[in-house]
Amino acid sequence: MKPIEFREANMTMSLSGCKNLPVLNDGQQILSKWKGGFWDRIDFLLFGTMWLCVKGDSQPPVWLKTRIKFVKKY
Repeated sequence: MKPIEFREANMTMSLSGCKNLPVLNDGQQILSKWKGGFWDRIDFLLFGTMWLCVKGDSQPPVWLKTRIKFVKKY
């Protein structure tokens, strides 16, 4: 899986030894978008599982989705 840019991203997170991570930070959550390679997609289609790895020594609350709807704030 690799992080990809998206129109709503408003900052980039970085850490030594990791790829830059474009994110949307709205002050309550940080959202990133990822794309799987061919074999990632085949594995998910066949087995329906995914691993989440978080760098550090604690696990923040997280969630995974395949689609998301952005709502404009006026």
